[in-house]
Amino acid sequence: MQDIIVGSFTLFIALIVSLVFYGNAEPRWFRVFTWFMLAKVFTKVSAYVYWRFTGKSDHFILNTFILIEYGFYAFFCYKAVVMPVYKQSIAIAAGLLTLSWIMLVPRDYFHYNSVERILGILFSFFCCAIYIAELLITDEVIDFFTTPMFWIVTGIMFANLGMFLYFSFFDYIIKNNLDSEGTFYIITENLTDNVQFFFFIMAFLCKRIWKKTS
Repeated sequence: MQDIIVGSFTLFIALIVSLVFYGNAEPRWFRVFTWFMLAKVFTKVSAYVYWRFTGKSDHFILNTFILIEYGFYAFFCYKAVVMPVYKQSIAIAAGLLTLSWIMLVPRDYFHYNSVERILGILFSFFCCAIYIAELLITDEVIDFFTTPMFWIVTGIMFANLGMFLYFSFFDYIIKNNLDSEGTFYIITENLTDNVQFFFFIMAFLCKRIWKKTS
């Protein structure tokens, strides 16, 4: 439980901030971030509780969350971009990721699927790259630092980069028993999660996402 608290410190702060201002968030789809963070907390706690009280692997919970997590990322980027070709590209990529999950995960559901996680990470890079590409080619003058989705996308990319480095060597680590206690994995996940949700906090503090009040 201590690992969850340490690894979710900025997640809890970001969640509290989003809950406080939930009713004022604009556009309305931005409120989905709150539900995503609630799902993240629920997954972490339920995985820990299941492992703690049954002594069995919680990998099936984590495998399920792969689809949920990257589904949220796809939704965020899809709603954020404007050009139809970019929306279509994200939708097609999301469909392919879902198909790969259906093909790869259920057949070995109770063992963590590192291949699908890597595919999800690459998918998130693709979605983020599309959003940034549209941001760069727009004729409108944009202050990135006051644009909530810029902070969100930056957080997603940083977090997934860290996990990508770990999972790129996942099979090698397992075969050579280099992280038998999962210590390095926990450190990597805690660090990347805290970085990601720190950027989310920065996004939520941007005045641009809140309704103007008279």
